[in-house]
Amino acid sequence: TKLCPYPCAHMTKETAASTAQMRKGVLELCILRVLRQGEAYTADIVAALQAVDLLVVEGTVYPLLTRMKNADTLIADARLPAVARLLPRWFTTHIDAQTFLLLPLVLKRPGQADRVIGLIYADKATAGSLHPDERTLSLLRTLRNQAIMAFKQSA
Repeated sequence: TKLCPYPCAHMTKETAASTAQMRKGVLELCILRVLRQGEAYTADIVAALQAVDLLVVEGTVYPLLTRMKNADTLIADARLPAVARLLPRWFTTHIDAQTFLLLPLVLKRPGQADRVIGLIYADKATAGSLHPDERTLSLLRTLRNQAIMAFKQSA
């Protein structure tokens, strides 16, 4: 049986939705692979993916990059060259943190671009020593959501 790579009429809505989610996941991994080589503009990412015969356009890649940019991030070892070169000088000069957690506060409004308005930050001095469990992460995300709601109400 030949598998259809596109959501076709014979697919159920659930199958089409899960196929689309799997494609997004694979594309995110491919984008991360390209970004491991260094900073890149959306056009550069598209070109790199097209060079290995992936059919993508900027309109597909850009929303994924936006979502990835606003993602929670745990840096296990800030001394790794790929991470260290991206850290601002003030951070490496004044903050003794080899591992840290970033939880962005993203304000989302219909018809407007997402805005990062703040950040929840946690760190430890020793690389690899920050291991928040699911309960802790859940509580931090709840705190973040409450803060975002407060900003939405005050605006």
